[in-house]
Amino acid sequence: MTRKRQPIAWIVALLLTTANIFLADDVPVIYCIDIIPANLVNQAYRDEELHGPVYTFLERRCHQRLDHNIAELLPVVADSRLSELFQCPPGSPLHYFEEIGFNGAGVPIIYSEEYYRPDYFSFHVIRKMTTSGRK
Repeated sequence: MTRKRQPIAWIVALLLTTANIFLADDVPVIYCIDIIPANLVNQAYRDEELHGPVYTFLERRCHQRLDHNIAELLPVVADSRLSELFQCPPGSPLHYFEEIGFNGAGVPIIYSEEYYRPDYFSFHVIRKMTTSGRK
């Protein structure tokens, strides 16, 4: 019996990761971790450009415009690291979003994890029902 080796293609992407804390009246209210495939970055940038809304960086340095996100929203509680970042007691409730952002062609261009203090933010969901496929 002869065995043939089958080639296996591995895709390894280098990632650009940034983390930002956003303040309201000097109080930390949002903590975001954003991950972008490094191959999207097509222009040199300064580190300061990664501190702030990542959407500007995507447009200026990656020539990518975010079209939509698919997000999972979950309630979480602050562990010791998050309680230190948010200056709140451990076990405090937080809103947590895990998102994948897509460009207009439907290609994923960013992965994000976002934490929000619920005493500063509330979120509403709009659910739209379609009739496609119904008779």
